[in-house]
Amino acid sequence: MTNTAPVETDPEVEEAVQDNALRQLSGQELRDHPRLMAQVIEQLIKQRQWALLPAMLADYEAHQEADPHLVLYAKGALYRQQKNYPLATGAFQALLDLKPELTYVRLDLAMMQVEDKRYGDAIKTLAQLVQHAQTPPPIKQLAQNQLAQLQKLYAVEFTVSGNFTRNDNVNQASAERTIEFAGLEFVKNPESLPKTGHGFMYGLGVRKMLPLAGNHGLSAGLRYSGIHYWDQQDYSESTLRLNPAYHYQTHNQWFRAGPVYEKNWLGGSQYGSRVGAQAEWGRQILPKHYLIPHAEYTHKRYDSPALNRYEGDSYRAGLMWVHQLKPGTAISAGGSYQQDVLNEKAESSKTLALRLGGSYRTKGGWSTQVSLHVGERNFDAMHPLFGMTRRDKELIGSVGIWHRKLRVMKITPKLVYRFSDIRSNIPALYSRQSGGWMVEVADVVF
Repeated sequence: MTNTAPVETDPEVEEAVQDNALRQLSGQELRDHPRLMAQVIEQLIKQRQWALLPAMLADYEAHQEADPHLVLYAKGALYRQQKNYPLATGAFQALLDLKPELTYVRLDLAMMQVEDKRYGDAIKTLAQLVQHAQTPPPIKQLAQNQLAQLQKLYAVEFTVSGNFTRNDNVNQASAERTIEFAGLEFVKNPESLPKTGHGFMYGLGVRKMLPLAGNHGLSAGLRYSGIHYWDQQDYSESTLRLNPAYHYQTHNQWFRAGPVYEKNWLGGSQYGSRVGAQAEWGRQILPKHYLIPHAEYTHKRYDSPALNRYEGDSYRAGLMWVHQLKPGTAISAGGSYQQDVLNEKAESSKTLALRLGGSYRTKGGWSTQVSLHVGERNFDAMHPLFGMTRRDKELIGSVGIWHRKLRVMKITPKLVYRFSDIRSNIPALYSRQSGGWMVEVADVVF
């Protein structure tokens, strides 16, 4: 083997393989000529005739004059085509242990490690190519370019997001003007009716990924986000969120899990906090089809003793199916189940929901995205005043549209409409609707 190709191929053999003329030879005739078999194997790899390679390679490997370097190279190439990356990288690493000067093989090994999301290993392999004095300039340049991309992936990442918004129910109140209780009708104070607020939502985040060996990695993220209403400041909210996580990913699946901590403010004052854990696993089940189960646990507490009855634990699990039709176009469907176990049993509940989503991008550059949540929330005990068990039906969704050419620096504004419609069997207190348009700037990475 040389440093540029596994074997020197006779042009006549290359033409014969291209024309499938060698199929006329018997297996015994080929087995009697290991040099010819080696050239055929090389051409099968170059021409990507993977269906013919396994049988030819098995016959060649059994020959006592077989070149072990070519065998390892061919096995690695075949396993790579089959996306069996552990065996593919194992074969190439074994070849490099025998012939470390094969820089093109080392570059292929690095590319396979990238394809299988083994970024930590790929960084080490590419660094060896860049630092080695014998690496040919073209290969060194390719290695430097790929290494720069990976190092950018693991650099500290800053994100900024924001939008202007109008919310016609900032206090999440029922629009019913009267309450019937014990045969009497009470008129609500105007302060108890829905209030309209104008303001802006914002988000500032920092995130850092850390590669580990193999398919493993760690991440840490810190984000401060919220909404500020300049005409309803008592309802302004903000959240500080910390979420370190462990990651495992390959070419066709991923898993991440870690703790979550949140600190919340309402109207400028400390309001409460949440601590818990979350996990997500995703797998490609068919080309362009993915299944994503997820689970989350949260314990929430409030700073005010008056809100003690709302403290407790929340358990949520769900499953999502995603079909990537083409770049920028996808559909999704799934369901989720959530159980809230709070100090006050009448406030504890179980929610079953259906989630639908989709995105579409036109050739002209327009993109749109829709999401819809349809759920039913059933509470665990009778309401202390109304003598019935509360039951809510939920309809929550959004529609967004934007154009890729309407972009300034890294900012692409989106026009988004969000709505929420909660229908309760105790409408005077819990039925509520809200909605509004906003100009949104999604996370911009710096």
